[in-house]
Amino acid sequence: GIGLATLVRDGLGYILASDDYGRMIRRAKAAAAVHPEGSPAEQEAFALVATLREQRDAATRQRAREPRAIATGVGTALGVGTVAITVTVGGVAMGAVTLLPVPIIGYLVGRREQRARDAAEKAFSMAAAAGDGQATAEGAAALDAAQPALDGGTLGAAFRACGFSGDITVLDAPPAGPDGTSVTKFRLPPGVTVSMLRRKDEQLAGALGRDLSMIDITKEGAENLGSLWMTDRDPFEDPRPSPLLNHRGPIDAWGDGVPVAWSKRGIAVRLAIRNSSFVVAGMTRSGKGVGAANLISGAALDPRINLRIVAGKVNGEWDPYAKAGVAATYFKPDSARLLALLHALLADMDRRNRVLGELGKSKVTPDTIKKVGGIELLVIDELATYTRTGACPERDEILAALAKLSSVAAGAGILLVLITQYPEVDVVPQA
Repeated sequence: GIGLATLVRDGLGYILASDDYGRMIRRAKAAAAVHPEGSPAEQEAFALVATLREQRDAATRQRAREPRAIATGVGTALGVGTVAITVTVGGVAMGAVTLLPVPIIGYLVGRREQRARDAAEKAFSMAAAAGDGQATAEGAAALDAAQPALDGGTLGAAFRACGFSGDITVLDAPPAGPDGTSVTKFRLPPGVTVSMLRRKDEQLAGALGRDLSMIDITKEGAENLGSLWMTDRDPFEDPRPSPLLNHRGPIDAWGDGVPVAWSKRGIAVRLAIRNSSFVVAGMTRSGKGVGAANLISGAALDPRINLRIVAGKVNGEWDPYAKAGVAATYFKPDSARLLALLHALLADMDRRNRVLGELGKSKVTPDTIKKVGGIELLVIDELATYTRTGACPERDEILAALAKLSSVAAGAGILLVLITQYPEVDVVPQA
């Protein structure tokens, strides 16, 4: 009985859009009830109720025309007709045999529904165990564990708030973990891809009542399959040590990349040192120094990398790299010496390209790194000291050399790390 009632409830709930919209409308009404009568907040809540009802009616009309809804109606009619014909021709016994799959399906669905009800009842019992309706910590935890962190109705409403039409289908909606995070898997309607949704991630976060840093959308194979990671707290609230601290041994900066930071999900972000240069930009205290230090320290753990550092200030910020012997070249602000170093790298680029030509290669590959002399990584801190208009007499020559290196030297294994507070055209070479 429970199973058959559940099937009818879920089927009608989907067709009439009462499963998700009904819950949202009740929440909106409850929100209106807590505000003073006639207040702007109450009016806003009632306006939301009216909007949700309009969306529910539109969803009902759309779902009634869906192929699966039509097929369900036709299948039900054919099933009833088949049973009626069987009873007429073969008698009640034959009709009972025809109906045999119905109680089996009802039993299976009923078992699942009963388990869900038992879990919810246990949660409520534990929540009231302290007496006088006061929830215990165990009861609250059990209740949360019985509920998905993000249901289809809430996600669907947020999806439509981003300007999309159609229904998003939730494939897996687990409860939030102990750290308040969850990953909900979903399928998008025809014509909508995960890339399209990611371009609206800020709107989606707002519709879910969260900051952009608190959600993350990932494609799961097909273009219309994705997962939504979500948390209920600032993922960067707690300080974390550098991801390099737990690393032991050398680093394959070319293949695996250097762990330089943590993502919002708590996964190490890696930057591969191959075929591209880097600009590390940001105002003072923005974290660029930490990011650059992680990148350069990690690069120093790859013995194939020749690290050359040009400090931006006369203080001792970069001195440890020289004292530890990990920097092949190190000097403090000196525009003439920087220009000489850039000319030397340009000359080395020509040598490297000749070696690659003899090897039959167009650019450096993992097996040719050592043959060309390793990877040259030039770090220039406070780039504006040398490239901003009027910064130094060698400014134009330095810019020209940097532009050439950044545009054609990467394939020869010569890469740049340019650090600046001013990521402007006047500071960073156009190339």
